[in-house]
Amino acid sequence: MKGDLAWVWLFALIMVRVSGLLLVAPVLAGQYVPKKVRVFFALIFSILLCGTFSADSLPRFDTRMLPLTLTYELLIGLMIGLAFRWTMFGVAVAGEMIGLKMGLGIASVIDPGSGMQSNFVQALFLLLYSVLFVSMDGHHEMLRTFNASYLAIPPGPANLDLSCFPAVIEQTAAMFIVGVRLAGLMLIPLVLVMCAMALTARAFPQANVFFLSYSVSLVVGLYLMSTTGPAIRMAVNYGIQQGTQDALKWIQGLAGI
Repeated sequence: MKGDLAWVWLFALIMVRVSGLLLVAPVLAGQYVPKKVRVFFALIFSILLCGTFSADSLPRFDTRMLPLTLTYELLIGLMIGLAFRWTMFGVAVAGEMIGLKMGLGIASVIDPGSGMQSNFVQALFLLLYSVLFVSMDGHHEMLRTFNASYLAIPPGPANLDLSCFPAVIEQTAAMFIVGVRLAGLMLIPLVLVMCAMALTARAFPQANVFFLSYSVSLVVGLYLMSTTGPAIRMAVNYGIQQGTQDALKWIQGLAGI
């Protein structure tokens, strides 16, 4: 390919990798971001990235490698997005456990990030995570990491080393660890409240402790939620730092470095 066609091929490859990132990236992949905005962002970001390449570094076009090349480009974008999204999933797990323990499992709302039903605490935690992620420049760090991926894996046909996939599976377990640690700040007091209600029911069988426990758990849970802001901020900071490290490690693993 020569001339303008080579630049079109480069733009197409960059567009596929950017699309993979936008499918799973925190905030940018949320349902509250209109699809037209995401398409516009993908076009603008791809055009800007095209400007960083010189005419001597344009990728070659190989018809036989076309499906595999596009698959690899999409895979790279997905892995970078997932590296930054794992901690957000952990916060969602924490919100789900806390909401159930507070007795809010019955009351469900529509999560604007995923468009699916979730309890109130989970939706609130995800919104707070998204706001903190943007305010702490997490999206800028993610885009810088994405840009750095082209230094290790240039666009075009390449033989990627897929042996780094076990590290991706290990990071899935770390997601649950983050959720359990964050939820533990509220679950332990709520469990103690349940134990106190059980002792009250044992001492006063005539008391309607079953309905009283819902009110007490809700009040205690709302009070504890007012103190979880610093913990979620620490989770966001951890997610940004760990996401950068994991994304770079996975990219280097794919490149065989």
